[in-house]
Amino acid sequence: TVGLWSRFVGKPDVFKREETKTKAPSPPGDETQGEAQEEGGTGGGCGGIMLDPQASFSDKYDQLMKHIDGLCKPMGALGTLEDWAARLGALQGKVPAVSNPVCIVFAGDHGVARAIEDGGEACSSFPQAITKKILMSLHEGWAGACVLAEANNVKLRVVDVGVGTGTRNCAVEAAMSLGEVEAAIAAAEDAVVELAEAGHDAIVLGEIGIGNTTVSSLLLCALSGESPENCCDQGATKTKVPDPQVVRKKVAIIKKALARFPEYASSKVPRVRE
Repeated sequence: TVGLWSRFVGKPDVFKREETKTKAPSPPGDETQGEAQEEGGTGGGCGGIMLDPQASFSDKYDQLMKHIDGLCKPMGALGTLEDWAARLGALQGKVPAVSNPVCIVFAGDHGVARAIEDGGEACSSFPQAITKKILMSLHEGWAGACVLAEANNVKLRVVDVGVGTGTRNCAVEAAMSLGEVEAAIAAAEDAVVELAEAGHDAIVLGEIGIGNTTVSSLLLCALSGESPENCCDQGATKTKVPDPQVVRKKVAIIKKALARFPEYASSKVPRVRE
């Protein structure tokens, strides 16, 4: 999934930690490593690249990985945390630091999750009404996201973008009009800009809505050209035991939706609308 996602947000090598040969210890008198470990400093020449508006995300990422590799620890000792730190720093334009994080959870109903008698596909093991209950638990502060956010001193913001109204059944008709797509995107942009201007230096994105994994798998298929079999998994179920029948049902629903528009439009917005 990461490999598919990265086709649309950056070069594949940006998001894949390449194998790195063990670095030899710095010789006596070499100031580079000490500079890299200096508190609050960028180290290893990071500063110039980080502040250069012409530097690419990839260049910043690579420079930050050199900085991280120069810290006082075995190479790669922190695993994927190092990779994510480099991504965050490349986005922030500095050695990564987070002091005021916020999590935005977007909530909405998916038409494909409605009961069959209500014009949906009943794609989930849970009824669509559960979305409203989850939204209520978020507002009242006892949902899992609330507990995790409070425990980690992360502010939580919930944005309702269609609970109770939601989209139409994407398996039989366009889920949204272009106007609705643009309104949803604008709501997300407004929320992110508002929180960034309020001083939050890291924004975590989340979403709720029964049927969300069906819709996200459909989007992944439409945007990447991958088959539903490669993009679908079980999603939320009532037991911990995998049920192949659940996956087969989801695959069939997605194939039904994809069959409505076999030739994907060149623009991504019409595909999101569908």
